[in-house]
Amino acid sequence: MKIVTLRRSSEFRRVYSRGRVFSSPIVVMYAIKSRIKEVRVGISASKKVGNAVVRNRARRVMREAWFELVSRIPKGFDFVLSARANTVSVKTKDVQRKIFAFLKKFGLSGL
Repeated sequence: MKIVTLRRSSEFRRVYSRGRVFSSPIVVMYAIKSRIKEVRVGISASKKVGNAVVRNRARRVMREAWFELVSRIPKGFDFVLSARANTVSVKTKDVQRKIFAFLKKFGLSGL
């Protein structure tokens, strides 16, 4: 299954400004209901996380964690995952557990 991503800056801004925020020392998740009938995700890592190698690793860890969860999420939602400095030092399963907990808090309890 392919991951459908947010591409435009305006899509990211919409999720940032109107979406609900869930944060932890590992990852931050923004979530919002969408009119588009698919689950989309945007993955970001700011320069505060580290140099390019570290940021790319953080994005890879989050992408892999998301890939295993996306098939269980109902259609019609947009998400943005933002890396924290601790993202690169934890395992993918830890990130996946945290995202799963955020999804339950968001109200997607049918997972």
